[in-house]
Amino acid sequence: AVYSNFADKDDILRAVIEREHQALLQHIAGSIDIVDEALAAAPSLEDAVASLVNRIVRTIPSEREVTLISTELEVVAVRRPELAASFLAVNNEFREGLAAFLVAALERVGREPTIDPLDVIDAVKAIGERSVRRALIEGPDADPDALSESVLPALLLSLSRPIGAD
Repeated sequence: AVYSNFADKDDILRAVIEREHQALLQHIAGSIDIVDEALAAAPSLEDAVASLVNRIVRTIPSEREVTLISTELEVVAVRRPELAASFLAVNNEFREGLAAFLVAALERVGREPTIDPLDVIDAVKAIGERSVRRALIEGPDADPDALSESVLPALLLSLSRPIGAD
């Protein structure tokens, strides 16, 4: 019954990922106030960025099934170029939403990206996804946010500058 709404398994996977992306974007959009809280509570910009990363990544669910489906979709898009456009459409909408949050969050701390925000998002996503995958492989006691919390604050500071600085 449910399957009759989809052309094939790939359509089902895309729908699941699209739903997860929308939920994550809503969650992140609701997190913009965390930027102000992190700034107010931190003694330095570096501490504020580290606190912000910690607060956001700790509230993002890292579900094994979603990670596996997302990875599978990406592999399918690589193996079957005719599906790449569909995969990219869903992925690009998600990236653009994340980039908008990134720019808004950086502006609130008086910074701007030094490179295309979409490239910053790709780097952030790569680290976040690797962090989760590594924890899934290591087992239930592994921290899915460890790599993200270790690397992302320095990455975000190095790929941004004070607004207006050239």
